Amino acid sequence: MDNELPFLGVCATNYNCGFVLGEHIDNIYSILGDFDFEYVIVDNYSKDNSWKIIERKSEELKNFHAIRKRCKRGRGRNIAYQHSTADYIVAVDTDTIYSDLFPLFIRTYFQRSDLRGKSIRAGFAGIYPRSSLDAIGGWGNLNSDDWDLTVRIWKANLGMKVYPVRMGKNVKDIATGSDMDFLSSRYGTIEKMLRWINTDIERLGTNRRWNVDLNEVYKDVMIDLEFGIPTRLFYTNLDDYTTIRRYLRYLRYKVFMALGIQYTLQKWHEERLVREEQGNKGG
Repeated sequence: MDNELPFLGVCATNYNCGFVLGEHIDNIYSILGDFDFEYVIVDNYSKDNSWKIIERKSEELKNFHAIRKRCKRGRGRNIAYQHSTADYIVAVDTDTIYSDLFPLFIRTYFQRSDLRGKSIRAGFAGIYPRSSLDAIGGWGNLNSDDWDLTVRIWKANLGMKVYPVRMGKNVKDIATGSDMDFLSSRYGTIEKMLRWINTDIERLGTNRRWNVDLNEVYKDVMIDLEFGIPTRLFYTNLDDYTTIRRYLRYLRYKVFMALGIQYTLQKWHEERLVREEQGNKGG
């Protein structure tokens, strides 16, 4: 174990990610093998084989804690971190396989005095002091929770940074990104529609709710840790949700996406993965 680092609470929520969940958990325990950590997962009553996988892992792995609770992702993350005993919470996604950049990201955070004690997000991961989460009440009870948490931590002057580099490979079945996640086949037909409506309602009026200039937030929170390949990490253009007029224009785009081009999205996704793999080999 790396004695220079504190005990970490690796926290995740899960819904119908059984297609990659077992591999993800094994990946976390392998890639963070040099760290002292516990893994806390909250399952939102998945309809696939997720809970069976979680029960099996509970028997196989140490410091593995599983909770079953019907909840949105934001509340699920709160439940997870509140059941952890760690002072630093590491948020991960159960549909992601993490690369060697992930442990480097964690070590860099604790080695840099200008970062340690602040919160930081990267692609598919984040590190948050428990004290900061407690101070703002944790994640909001939202599906689109990451930017909400980022802005609230920033507004509270608790220290917030964002590093636009993916810490692993997301294994969604189509190139959904954050905007088009509702198209994922892990949701049923009715679930897709409800998730789309629910998430868009959450995002409408975000600037008014936060009362901030998002461009100022972007400029202040972005940071370069000088490893990995920066990417357009955040697919959601939050400015499109600030007024009804802008949203209705954006809604037309989303309708076209939802109605006709899942196959095209899949092809884009496959081509992007090929480009990233070639870029990694070239680097």
